[in-house]
Amino acid sequence: MADPQADQGLKEERIDHVLRLMARGWRGPVIVQNCSAEWKVTTRQAYKYLRMARARMRQAAREKEKRMLEIMLARHDDLRDKGYEEKDLRLVLEIDREDAKLLGLYPPTKIAPTDPTGEKEYAALTDDERARRIAALLKEAETE
Repeated sequence: MADPQADQGLKEERIDHVLRLMARGWRGPVIVQNCSAEWKVTTRQAYKYLRMARARMRQAAREKEKRMLEIMLARHDDLRDKGYEEKDLRLVLEIDREDAKLLGLYPPTKIAPTDPTGEKEYAALTDDERARRIAALLKEAETE
């Protein structure tokens, strides 16, 4: 655990504090430095609190994603029912397609990479071409 001296309530309080700092835009090293000094814990212990806060954020994001998928599918069920009632089979088919996309039932879409213009097929740069482009960028930066 983060701090063998801290009880579970204190640990939760500290993790919540780290989450609030993250929400304010504080960066990890600054959070660690601040919390280490404020709580009189080692840097290593403060980093453990930061890792636990990040894990909590990831878990909350996964749970929200799951809830949103459930909500979307429930809305689609309502719309599908309405499509059947109104005998609008195009609507039903479109909802089925969208559900299949949401559930990942289709294989991934293959995308052929192109150059930035979108006209030519992508081709990797040769070492010489890469060196010429870097030299041109450096020369351009010197003139600015």
